[in-house]
Amino acid sequence: MAPSNVSIQHVLAPSDKLKLDMKKLLSDLSADDPGLLALVGNDPSLIPILVGTWVEDGSVIGELWTATEGDELVGFMLWTPPGATSKISKEERLEFQQPLLDALSPEGLEYFKRTYYDEFPTFVMQSIAPALLDEVWWLRVAMVRADRQGRGIARALLEPVRQKVSALGQDIACSATRARNVAVYNGLGFESRGVREMVSPWHTWSLYVFLLPPQKL
Repeated sequence: MAPSNVSIQHVLAPSDKLKLDMKKLLSDLSADDPGLLALVGNDPSLIPILVGTWVEDGSVIGELWTATEGDELVGFMLWTPPGATSKISKEERLEFQQPLLDALSPEGLEYFKRTYYDEFPTFVMQSIAPALLDEVWWLRVAMVRADRQGRGIARALLEPVRQKVSALGQDIACSATRARNVAVYNGLGFESRGVREMVSPWHTWSLYVFLLPPQKL
């Protein structure tokens, strides 16, 4: 259970300030993430642009839950529910990604397109089968501020969605790019469903995939 001073909320329309806070938290915690570094062509200065596309896109098509202490954001989970990607066109989603695509080097752009659009979803689909990627609740981002980790905030953020999804008989799936997070997701009840070594021109990084089947309520 999260500390009593932490409020868990479902945010339907995130403010510009909240989105900025989410981008900063995500950027701060992802600065040395090997998977994200590969996706931005090994240019750390582009990580804020990458995570910014996730926050902006996810705020339109996804479901957002936040953990706050007063007015201070200490964690959040950003979800893509089944069918959510149909809310906007492919062209509109591409507009969110265009700043990153324009900033990547030619080598980085080629790697991003091949990995993010093809290799990543293909491996996820293989790993979670027989569940289907467009029929699961995809946990796109799960972040808790470093000085608040280990206090039950991630579990508190997960629980309301887990209950709702279990009542619907649906699965939850997610991925991670750091070995230390495997124990975190396993501790939250996720099953490890696959791991793949992803080779980039700069370094090799690990992609872990998890599935959380419907739980008994």
